[in-house]
Amino acid sequence: MVICRTTVEIFLMTIDEKDEILKKEPNLSKYIRPYLGSIEFINRKERYCFWLKDVNPSDIRNSAILKHRIENVRQLRLSSSAAPTRKKANTPYLFFYAPHPEDTYLLVPRVSSERRRYIPMGFMNKNTIASDAALIVPNATLLSFWCYAIKCSYVLGSSYKWETKERLSLFK
Repeated sequence: MVICRTTVEIFLMTIDEKDEILKKEPNLSKYIRPYLGSIEFINRKERYCFWLKDVNPSDIRNSAILKHRIENVRQLRLSSSAAPTRKKANTPYLFFYAPHPEDTYLLVPRVSSERRRYIPMGFMNKNTIASDAALIVPNATLLSFWCYAIKCSYVLGSSYKWETKERLSLFK
Protein backbone atom coordinates (compact mmCIF):
# COMPACT_ATOMS: atom_id res chain seq x y z
CA MET A 1 0.00 0.00 0.00
CA VAL A 2 1.28 3.46 -0.91
CA ILE A 3 1.37 5.94 1.96
CA CYS A 4 0.21 9.36 0.83
CA ARG A 5 1.39 12.55 2.40
CA THR A 6 -1.57 14.68 1.38
CA THR A 7 -5.28 14.36 0.85
CA VAL A 8 -4.91 15.34 -2.80
CA GLU A 9 -2.58 12.41 -3.47
CA ILE A 10 -5.29 10.03 -2.30
CA PHE A 11 -7.76 11.48 -4.82
CA LEU A 12 -5.27 11.62 -7.74
CA MET A 13 -4.54 8.93 -10.31
CA THR A 14 -2.52 8.31 -13.43
CA ILE A 15 -4.18 7.23 -16.66
CA ASP A 16 -3.25 3.59 -15.91
CA GLU A 17 -4.73 3.81 -12.40
CA LYS A 18 -7.87 5.39 -13.85
CA ASP A 19 -8.23 2.57 -16.37
CA GLU A 20 -7.71 -0.05 -13.64
CA ILE A 21 -10.32 1.59 -11.40
CA LEU A 22 -12.83 1.73 -14.25
CA LYS A 23 -12.28 -1.96 -15.02
CA LYS A 24 -13.18 -2.78 -11.41
CA GLU A 25 -15.96 -0.22 -10.94
CA PRO A 26 -17.13 1.34 -14.23
CA ASN A 27 -19.87 3.32 -12.49
CA LEU A 28 -17.16 5.56 -10.96
CA SER A 29 -16.50 7.19 -14.35
CA LYS A 30 -18.93 10.00 -13.49
CA TYR A 31 -16.63 11.01 -10.61
CA ILE A 32 -13.30 10.91 -12.46
CA ARG A 33 -12.15 14.19 -13.97
CA PRO A 34 -9.01 15.44 -15.72
CA TYR A 35 -6.71 17.20 -13.24
CA LEU A 36 -4.25 19.87 -14.40
CA GLY A 37 -1.48 21.80 -12.75
CA SER A 38 1.50 23.56 -14.29
CA ILE A 39 3.38 20.39 -15.26
CA GLU A 40 0.34 18.60 -16.66
CA PHE A 41 -0.80 21.61 -18.69
CA ILE A 42 2.59 22.58 -20.12
CA ASN A 43 3.73 19.02 -20.87
CA ARG A 44 0.30 17.67 -21.89
CA LYS A 45 0.45 14.97 -19.23
CA GLU A 46 -2.74 13.14 -18.39
CA ARG A 47 -3.67 13.01 -14.75
CA TYR A 48 -7.04 12.45 -13.14
CA CYS A 49 -8.79 12.88 -9.83
CA PHE A 50 -11.92 11.81 -8.06
CA TRP A 51 -14.22 14.84 -7.95
CA LEU A 52 -16.86 14.00 -5.37
CA LYS A 53 -18.51 17.37 -4.83
CA ASP A 54 -22.01 16.12 -5.67
CA VAL A 55 -21.44 12.45 -4.89
CA ASN A 56 -24.43 10.27 -4.19
CA PRO A 57 -23.88 8.74 -0.71
CA SER A 58 -25.06 5.36 -1.99
CA ASP A 59 -22.27 5.42 -4.60
CA ILE A 60 -19.76 5.69 -1.75
CA ARG A 61 -21.42 2.90 0.23
CA ASN A 62 -21.41 0.63 -2.85
CA SER A 63 -17.81 1.32 -3.86
CA ALA A 64 -14.90 -0.38 -2.13
CA ILE A 65 -12.50 1.97 -3.92
CA LEU A 66 -14.24 5.18 -2.80
CA LYS A 67 -14.76 3.90 0.75
CA HIS A 68 -11.07 3.02 1.05
CA ARG A 69 -9.80 6.32 -0.36
CA ILE A 70 -12.25 8.45 1.61
CA GLU A 71 -11.39 6.64 4.85
CA ASN A 72 -7.69 7.26 4.14
CA VAL A 73 -8.43 10.98 3.76
CA ARG A 74 -10.45 11.01 6.97
CA GLN A 75 -7.66 9.30 8.92
CA LEU A 76 -5.01 11.57 7.45
CA ARG A 77 -6.98 14.67 8.39
CA LEU A 78 -7.78 13.42 11.89
CA SER A 79 -4.09 12.78 12.53
CA SER A 80 -3.17 16.39 11.71
CA SER A 81 -2.04 18.77 14.42
CA ALA A 82 -3.91 21.64 12.68
CA ALA A 83 -7.46 22.20 13.95
CA PRO A 84 -8.84 23.32 10.53
CA THR A 85 -7.52 20.10 8.95
CA ARG A 86 -9.08 17.95 11.67
CA LYS A 87 -12.39 19.76 11.13
CA LYS A 88 -12.23 18.91 7.40
CA ALA A 89 -12.25 15.22 8.40
CA ASN A 90 -16.04 15.71 8.57
CA THR A 91 -16.06 16.00 4.76
CA PRO A 92 -13.31 13.60 3.69
CA TYR A 93 -14.81 13.14 0.21
CA LEU A 94 -14.01 16.77 -0.72
CA PHE A 95 -10.72 18.42 -1.55
CA PHE A 96 -9.58 20.58 1.36
CA TYR A 97 -9.61 23.74 -0.73
CA ALA A 98 -10.82 23.68 -4.31
CA PRO A 99 -12.38 26.86 -5.65
CA HIS A 100 -13.62 25.27 -8.85
CA PRO A 101 -15.75 27.30 -11.29
CA GLU A 102 -18.99 25.88 -12.65
CA ASP A 103 -18.27 27.19 -16.15
CA THR A 104 -15.43 27.56 -18.64
CA TYR A 105 -12.31 29.11 -17.15
CA LEU A 106 -8.85 30.22 -18.15
CA LEU A 107 -6.00 28.15 -16.69
CA VAL A 108 -2.60 29.77 -16.24
CA PRO A 109 0.27 27.67 -14.83
CA ARG A 110 1.88 29.32 -11.79
CA VAL A 111 5.32 28.06 -12.75
CA SER A 112 6.88 28.13 -16.20
CA SER A 113 10.34 28.07 -17.72
CA GLU A 114 12.36 31.28 -17.83
CA ARG A 115 13.27 30.37 -21.42
CA ARG A 116 9.67 30.66 -22.56
CA ARG A 117 8.88 33.96 -24.29
CA TYR A 118 5.23 33.71 -23.34
CA ILE A 119 3.14 32.49 -20.44
CA PRO A 120 1.12 29.44 -21.46
CA MET A 121 -2.61 29.58 -20.80
CA GLY A 122 -5.71 27.91 -22.11
CA PHE A 123 -9.45 27.59 -21.81
CA MET A 124 -10.72 24.67 -19.75
CA ASN A 125 -14.22 23.31 -19.44
CA LYS A 126 -15.90 22.89 -16.07
CA ASN A 127 -15.08 19.16 -16.01
CA THR A 128 -11.33 19.80 -15.81
CA ILE A 129 -10.13 20.33 -12.24
CA ALA A 130 -7.26 22.79 -11.74
CA SER A 131 -4.66 22.05 -9.09
CA ASP A 132 -3.20 24.70 -6.81
CA ALA A 133 -0.22 24.81 -9.19
CA ALA A 134 -2.38 26.79 -11.60
CA LEU A 135 -4.22 30.08 -11.47
CA ILE A 136 -7.79 30.16 -12.73
CA VAL A 137 -9.83 32.98 -14.21
CA PRO A 138 -13.50 31.94 -13.87
CA ASN A 139 -16.02 32.67 -16.64
CA ALA A 140 -13.24 33.68 -19.00
CA THR A 141 -14.00 35.10 -22.43
CA LEU A 142 -11.78 35.78 -25.43
CA LEU A 143 -11.59 39.41 -24.24
CA SER A 144 -10.40 38.34 -20.77
CA PHE A 145 -7.90 35.99 -22.44
CA TRP A 146 -6.53 38.89 -24.49
CA CYS A 147 -6.38 41.22 -21.47
CA TYR A 148 -4.69 38.58 -19.36
CA ALA A 149 -2.18 37.85 -22.13
CA ILE A 150 -1.22 41.54 -22.17
CA LYS A 151 -0.93 41.55 -18.37
CA CYS A 152 1.22 38.41 -18.52
CA SER A 153 3.61 40.01 -21.01
CA TYR A 154 4.21 42.62 -18.31
CA VAL A 155 4.51 39.93 -15.64
CA LEU A 156 7.33 38.22 -17.52
CA GLY A 157 9.42 41.22 -16.63
CA SER A 158 8.26 41.36 -13.02
CA SER A 159 7.73 37.76 -11.86
CA TYR A 160 10.04 36.24 -9.31
CA LYS A 161 12.25 33.18 -9.68
CA TRP A 162 11.54 29.84 -8.07
CA GLU A 163 14.61 27.73 -8.70
CA THR A 164 15.18 28.52 -12.39
CA LYS A 165 11.49 28.87 -13.18
CA GLU A 166 9.25 31.91 -13.48
CA ARG A 167 6.56 31.84 -10.83
CA LEU A 168 3.46 33.86 -11.62
CA SER A 169 1.76 35.86 -8.91
CA LEU A 170 -1.36 37.95 -9.22
CA PHE A 171 -0.18 40.17 -6.37
CA LYS A 172 3.14 41.36 -7.77
